[in-house]
Amino acid sequence: MNIKKLSAISAGLVKHGITHVIQGGKIIIAGMKVLNPTKAMSREILTALRNKFGIELVQRPVWREYVTVQGGTSNKYHYFVVLQDGDDRFVAANAYGRIGYKPKVFDLGEYKTFKEALAVAKKKLAIKMRKGYEPTQIPR
Repeated sequence: MNIKKLSAISAGLVKHGITHVIQGGKIIIAGMKVLNPTKAMSREILTALRNKFGIELVQRPVWREYVTVQGGTSNKYHYFVVLQDGDDRFVAANAYGRIGYKPKVFDLGEYKTFKEALAVAKKKLAIKMRKGYEPTQIPR
């Protein structure tokens, strides 16, 4: 197939949010739609984090950073947070997965101070940034 035809087909797939790559003159479909972050997804992620650690649902994260990598067959996010429990403990955590799909939650540890929890979360965030993740604004 010529490059002009491949490009036209690829543009149509992108328009419909279909993840694909072009290899060896063929289009390979990844099978999952590319979705953009939404406010509802953000709430789902925060609920999963709070439920994992038993922290009040009304409390906002003390610190958070949302990063994504989109392109080719990638459509992933990491949501790093520091949550504070009423007992003055600080929990550093990270939720991750494909945008639009159920999050997986990873415990980065419990700490006595915000500063300690923040350092751990930022260290893991830096690793993801080096891998090509970029800060992304969550729709409000």
